[in-house]
Amino acid sequence: ASGKDKEMRRAALFAIAEHEGAGVRDILLDAALNNPDEELAEAAVFALMEGEAKLGPEAMLGLLKKARSPRTRRAVLMTIAEEGGAGSVKTLAALLKDEKDAEMRRLAAFGLGQTESDEAIPILLDLVRTDKDAGVRTAAVQALGEIGTPKAKAALLEILDRKED
Repeated sequence: ASGKDKEMRRAALFAIAEHEGAGVRDILLDAALNNPDEELAEAAVFALMEGEAKLGPEAMLGLLKKARSPRTRRAVLMTIAEEGGAGSVKTLAALLKDEKDAEMRRLAAFGLGQTESDEAIPILLDLVRTDKDAGVRTAAVQALGEIGTPKAKAALLEILDRKED
């Protein structure tokens, strides 16, 4: 499809999101999960977070688990993180328990930092201590810096003082 066609289809996704009803949500979920154009699938995820079709954290986690495209999965992770608060922390923590893909765990750690919630600190410290992937551990440390609270600073100081095993 040409760039103009794609832009019109993207605009249509966001316009659909402004309508009410379960059918709207189904249309956007179908586009997020099944559109062969990853850019439009990603746009459907962002449209799901706006307007009347907005999904809650649990439904977003379900979408994340069903999505096949890495680009769509990243979009879902970022929308969960942008919501912020305890719901986002809980949803990202649930993802980390089962996620085998190091890139998704790294993005989830980044997302936990974006929540700027002290509730994310124990989850991030656990990643620093136990994740097998150095990139995930580094992302968890950086996420603690993003949280920026006194408790996050104390966690960073704990990491800094930690002796090599």
